[in-house]
This record gives sequence, structure tokens and C-alpha cells, in this order.
Amino acid sequence: MEIISPISFIIGFLSEGRQKSLFQLAIAGAFLVHYVNRAIIYPYLNPSKSLSHVLVLLSAGCFNTANGSIQGKYLADTSINKISLVGCVLFIAGLAGNVYHDRLLFRLKRVSNGGYIIPKGALFDYVSYPNYFCEWIEWLGYVLLCQSNTLNDAPVVFLIALVATMSPRAYKGHLWYKKKFKEYPQSRKIVIPFIL
Repeated sequence: MEIISPISFIIGFLSEGRQKSLFQLAIAGAFLVHYVNRAIIYPYLNPSKSLSHVLVLLSAGCFNTANGSIQGKYLADTSINKISLVGCVLFIAGLAGNVYHDRLLFRLKRVSNGGYIIPKGALFDYVSYPNYFCEWIEWLGYVLLCQSNTLNDAPVVFLIALVATMSPRAYKGHLWYKKKFKEYPQSRKIVIPFIL
């Protein structure tokens, strides 16, 4: 269902009709790299065995269509500055961390033979959902890349929506881990190392 987002992003991005700068193309590339991983590679490496409810599919489809289109149309023609360079570093680090922690979970699924195992290693030693944390870092980097400076800018709204929808899932999952495993590390936080 997330494949809709890069498609609508490209349509929104190209609908503006003006010449795109190299910087705009780089930001567009960053957005598309994330969604190639999320919409194509991730489902291939981790096929879902459960069906999603039709309302989940419809709402996700609507969100991804709107978000992709809005993000594509939003990109401003800006020049590279120190903030955008910080954004680039955060985006790459967040994407790499997100992919890395997802792969750790995939390996656990393969060796568990349908059972559950406490994730360990890297940021899993500090939080239950490091892949979420890394995704938030990734999109914070995107906000800085786009040089968003108000709360109603499209990248900022997307980051807020992402944190708002992922936080309750992380909290619920963290409680599930603690209930399921008596030996679950009590010092492990939910999603932000040492804080939350």
C-alpha cells in the first residue's frame, strides 16, 4: 500500500512544470529511496502472513496518496546551506539505522521458527523500537533538507503525523514485550534511547 506514495510524489513533483534544480532532484531522490525500501524491498524480505482490514488499506492508501502528492508539490528551489547538510547526514544515518534494525528483526523471524525472541544488538539494547526511532531521525533530516521552518510546512506535518501514529504502536508493543518476556530488560526504553 505504500507504493502509492512515491507514485503520487513523482506526479506532484513533476506537475509543477518548472525546471528542477539539482538540489530539488536530490531531495526527491531521498524521498524515493526511502519508499523503494519501504514499499518494495521491505515486503519482499518480510512478507506479511496476515491480511489487513479493508479500512486499514483504504486509509493508508488515502494517506499515502495525499502525502506523496503534497510532499512532491512542496519542494522549494533552495540552495544548499549548513542546515541542509545536517539534514542530509541525519537522513542518511536514519535510513541506514532503520534498514539495519529492520534486517535484525528479519533475521530473528527466520531463526525463531514462528516463536518470539527478544531483539538484541545495536539500539535494541536501549529501546524496543529502534527502527521507529531511526525513521524519525530520517524524516527529521528530510525536514531540514527541505529547509522547513514552520509547523505547517508539508515535511513538518508529515514528521508530526509519523511520530503521532508510531508512538502508540511502540508503547503498546513495549508493554507486550514486558508482559511476554519476564527477562525483558527493565532499563530498555520504548523508542528514544535513555529518554522514552
